[in-house]
Amino acid sequence: MLKTKNVALLDIGSKTVDLFYGNAYGNNCNVVAMGSESYSGFTNGEFFEPDKLKDVIDSVVRQVENRTGKAVRRLYVAVPGEFTKVVIRRVSENFQKPQQIKDSDIVRLLKRAEELSDNSEYVNINTALIGYETDSFRQLGTSSEELLTRSIDAIVSSVLCERNFIDVMNGIFEYSGIKEVKYISSSFAEAQYLTDEKERDKGVLLCDVGYLTTTVMLAKGDGLMDMRSFSLGGAHIAADYTMAYDLDFQSASRLFDKVNLKLAPKGFEDYRVETKDGILKFNMSEVNNITFDRLDMIVDMIKRCIASFKGNCREFTPIFFTGGGVCGCKGAFEYIAFNLQRKYDVRVPNVVKYNVPWYSSSVSSLSLACKIEESNSFVRGFVNKLFGGRKNG
Repeated sequence: MLKTKNVALLDIGSKTVDLFYGNAYGNNCNVVAMGSESYSGFTNGEFFEPDKLKDVIDSVVRQVENRTGKAVRRLYVAVPGEFTKVVIRRVSENFQKPQQIKDSDIVRLLKRAEELSDNSEYVNINTALIGYETDSFRQLGTSSEELLTRSIDAIVSSVLCERNFIDVMNGIFEYSGIKEVKYISSSFAEAQYLTDEKERDKGVLLCDVGYLTTTVMLAKGDGLMDMRSFSLGGAHIAADYTMAYDLDFQSASRLFDKVNLKLAPKGFEDYRVETKDGILKFNMSEVNNITFDRLDMIVDMIKRCIASFKGNCREFTPIFFTGGGVCGCKGAFEYIAFNLQRKYDVRVPNVVKYNVPWYSSSVSSLSLACKIEESNSFVRGFVNKLFGGRKNG
């Protein structure tokens, strides 16, 4: 398998805007250059300072152009979970006589589901196959070449993006020299890149705990069965420290980086943090309890998200964590998983220098963008022929 040509991927995070420029070889990504810029972020699907977003995006584009010596004119944009939702549809087709299921049959059903999804408020940005049933049997994992059927009933997942988000981005790109833009879901990309096919066949939970936002996904087959986002993340813990200790936010963030929830302090231990007023001491037990209180809120919201998935998520379904919101706080993921009463794992990109949770969204989205390029399908929402049709049990 040859590597893909280089693509530019813009990842809109809740703390930074990052532009990754690179290629892929199978499921391996090669990051040639990146640009990053901090900004005020978003909450509840609204940017805090939309008027400043253009300057931030222009800055990361210039950074990459300066490092590569090449102009960025085509761009993939990874849309965060707070601006998207998942819709599940069943799409059927009857055949005149028994026949084998071909890739073209699956693609045709996916396109039909995609066309049904667009409306005045949302645009379909990714469509994927969860599974399909036939008139002969229902079985997961059987090759389509082994099957003759008179009908097919596909379960299709569509990720829809708010038109308002696309309008804001398109307004920025109109004056930024960008000629072509393709929107993709960062949540869909993470589910594809950070989990494997066998895990998704059984169904798996993926939770991206970010800086200001958290997204909980239920991945199954080749798509997302469901997804929910809420505006809580690691920055809210640092904000709690500012209130408790009258700290500036930068010092509170340094304190958060020191926190170790795996320790069992006896009451007299301290965290020592350099602040504008010098090195200050903070009682370890007190700081940890403040942290636990906010993590309990995050746990409660994750539970609500999972409950909203209804019968699609089983009690023993494992949960995989990623994202940069609390990954620097030792024991945070363990604490969340313990209170969710689920087996867990922490997933990171398999890319040197970027194999940490806070790069999961960017690297996953770059991988998806490269696969779209490889399939020569730089068109709206058409990624699904990359993943062969499988059946739903």
